[in-house]
Amino acid sequence: MAIADGTPNCDSLNYETLRANAPWQIPVGEGAHTVSVCLKDRAGNTTQVSDSIILDTIAPTGGLTVVSGAVISSTTVQVRGQIDAGAATSEMKIGKGFVDCDAPAGYEAFSTNIRSINGLVEGINQVSICLRDQALNTRIYVETVTVDLTPPQGFILPNEDGVTYYATARTID
Repeated sequence: MAIADGTPNCDSLNYETLRANAPWQIPVGEGAHTVSVCLKDRAGNTTQVSDSIILDTIAPTGGLTVVSGAVISSTTVQVRGQIDAGAATSEMKIGKGFVDCDAPAGYEAFSTNIRSINGLVEGINQVSICLRDQALNTRIYVETVTVDLTPPQGFILPNEDGVTYYATARTID
């Protein structure tokens, strides 16, 4: 047997005794690599089998868009996942808080459809997305959403000269 990168001419290779397992170093570089094994019988007949191996060491890139806005008056927020052009993302996991990208449960096929995340509480909340590719590389993106369920409060103060002033509580970001 002889092992080679690409699709070699089997007649030009140096052969060794057939083994059940043989380590092979894939060339450096992301993307598809072809590894071929040439087999030769005692009569000198050869055959070649090959397989394409995708080397992927880079986590997918993208993000999370909060469709509802950064400040909402509901305990449910609308979000949408996104991936960068050329990113090899195949799965996603979206949830409130910091999603555990290493836990296998909860992943689904990647989609840009709008998703609802329920159960947010009054105040500052985090929502996140984990992107995962076929090599199980992951990347997390986190966005902050503020839930404001309290209506504004104010009062009217009439003045002696008939002018009315209005005061209200304000929050400034």
